[in-house]
Amino acid sequence: MKPARPATGPAPAAPRAGGACWRGVLVLVAIGLSGSGCHAAPLDAVDTSGLRSPWIAGAAGALGVLALLLAGRARRSGYGWFGAASLLWAVREAMLPGGPGPDARPWTVVLHQAGFAWIAVLGALYAMNVVGRDTLRTRLVLGGWAAVALALAAGAVLLPAPTLGMLLRAGTLAMAMGVLWVLASAARQQRSTPALLLTVTAVIGLAIGLRDLWVFGQPEAGDPVAWSRYTVLLLIAVAAWLLVDEFTRSGAELRALNRDLLDRVAQKERDLQMAFEGTRLRDQRQAVLAERDRILREMHDGLGGRLVAAMALTSQVERQSLPPPGGEPRSVDEPLRDLKLTLDDCLVELRLALDSLETDQRPLIEALAELRFRVEPSLRAAGVRLVWQLDDAASEVELPAAETLHVLRIVREALTNVIKHAHATVVWLRLEARGTQRLALAVVDNGLQQRMSEAQVDMPLFVPPSIVHGGRGLANMQRRATALSARLDSGPHPEGWAVTLELPMPGAAAG
Repeated sequence: MKPARPATGPAPAAPRAGGACWRGVLVLVAIGLSGSGCHAAPLDAVDTSGLRSPWIAGAAGALGVLALLLAGRARRSGYGWFGAASLLWAVREAMLPGGPGPDARPWTVVLHQAGFAWIAVLGALYAMNVVGRDTLRTRLVLGGWAAVALALAAGAVLLPAPTLGMLLRAGTLAMAMGVLWVLASAARQQRSTPALLLTVTAVIGLAIGLRDLWVFGQPEAGDPVAWSRYTVLLLIAVAAWLLVDEFTRSGAELRALNRDLLDRVAQKERDLQMAFEGTRLRDQRQAVLAERDRILREMHDGLGGRLVAAMALTSQVERQSLPPPGGEPRSVDEPLRDLKLTLDDCLVELRLALDSLETDQRPLIEALAELRFRVEPSLRAAGVRLVWQLDDAASEVELPAAETLHVLRIVREALTNVIKHAHATVVWLRLEARGTQRLALAVVDNGLQQRMSEAQVDMPLFVPPSIVHGGRGLANMQRRATALSARLDSGPHPEGWAVTLELPMPGAAAG
């Protein structure tokens, strides 16, 4: 029968029960204190099994490093608790695989004994994190017990005081049973696999710890082996399974999220396509309506007015062709000539309206040449000679079809006014570039000058408003000039009367 072990420190078997139950995070720096110069009295070995398990320490250390890396990358405290506990277990197994010997320093024994409680605390924090009970209050309670465990281990070894060692073992077992109760409650409420596995693992570890406590407490136990030191393999396996399961579920959730995002993106693309198609159709309808309104306005302002005039001339011819009672038939040559001119104007207006439907740009000088071809017969019939003065620098200027039509309408209205009201013999059409920013187009007639010469009076400094402002024609010209961002001037000129349109060059800012 072997004698009872000396009471120089707390027997280590019981604390291992709590240390084998869980894993977590905390202090490894204190292990360095084992190199202190403080010496203790000779101590018997706490664990007489003599079994060496470096592979257990290696597995625990590797898994601890992996868990700490995951904690740093994923910002998850649970991985940190488990990683630190695994590393602490690995350090204990590597430094003192058989427990502190008789010549071990006191602080080595203190840290070795307190390490069981620390591993239990860190493991409890990991378990609480897994089941969602890792609150601030839980951390304060378990952290406080870790500090108390260190004080009890120090008192049991350095005083020595076996009663403190008993309190350390009892407190660790009480903490383990409290954590087991919390895990069991969480497993009952959540019915989740992680909570059930941790509860079963805690029960097994606690049972093995109680077995070791009972075996090492027998006076004639012989040379017992502490089973609790190998329960870490079960805990590592459970923790590894939980890690793999979590990452598997995370991967499945990520794939599901990707599918959901792809579906949402596809739906958004369909919605955007429908919205784009609706906007395109709406813009197309608006463009068609705007073009229809423009054509109607052009037909009304140009062709419509001249057709009305032609109808009035027809009525006049009809009335004039009727002889007065008892008189001779009247001549209708002049009304017929006016009617022919009006119908020619209608054809010109119709051609201008058709030209406005073109979409291709062309040189402005080409459009003016076509206008000249159409209006020159009317000018000749009115006794007006048309003189062209075109600047070579402006010969290549191109305008959009809509802007070209505005310019032609202004020129056409100015030439019509020359025919109807100017009593001129010559009209000049001048196109010149003013620098690189502006383009000037002028219709100048000698009608006012002709009238002043016939009356043998000087050119007036003041022109009556009836001549300057005119009627609806000048207002239409001004409206078109505004649409071109151009400036329109109409008034006396050294050569007679001038209508000048100054517009910006294509690509230049309006001045």
